[in-house]
Amino acid sequence: MKKGMFLLTIITTILVSCSHKQKTSPKPFGYIRIDFPQHRYKLFDSASFPYAFEYPIYAKIEKDNDVNTEPFWINIYFPKFMARIHLTYHKINNNLDTLLDDSHILVYKHTVKADNITAKDYTNDSMHVYATLFTLEGNAATPFQFHIMDSTKNFVRGSLYFHVRPRYDSLYPYISFIGEDIKHLIETFRWK
Repeated sequence: MKKGMFLLTIITTILVSCSHKQKTSPKPFGYIRIDFPQHRYKLFDSASFPYAFEYPIYAKIEKDNDVNTEPFWINIYFPKFMARIHLTYHKINNNLDTLLDDSHILVYKHTVKADNITAKDYTNDSMHVYATLFTLEGNAATPFQFHIMDSTKNFVRGSLYFHVRPRYDSLYPYISFIGEDIKHLIETFRWK
């Protein structure tokens, strides 16, 4: 009797649950809301450095602590975005061609992952600032690289890295936002 009652309960539960149809509808596609801060800047102008520029107030200047660090190498750290702009400085001493070649090699080694690489030149003759900004689209490790020089004495190279796996479509809002900061850095850069 108990077995029959148990079997009847199981069969009834299965029949009731299978005959009950629910209407389902697909969930709407949505995006994560990203609240970016307003673009505002402050001046980096250390007395010992041969250059100065404006950088975002939501970023921090850090000394580069790498083993191979040379004088005047710094990082601009974006804690909210887990990103860093690495800046390296080199004195030009009959080696401008080598510095430019190295800069181009470091950009174009990303062609394996980059879908497109474009270059934009910036010139400020009155301040002797000549720059090239490389934009790398796709899943390359860095979305921006640039170099700034006065063409006779000083050379700075920069690159942006996120401390996450490079997924261009996911990082695109952050790349666009920090890209504006990089352009501002280049436009406000000056030699001392």
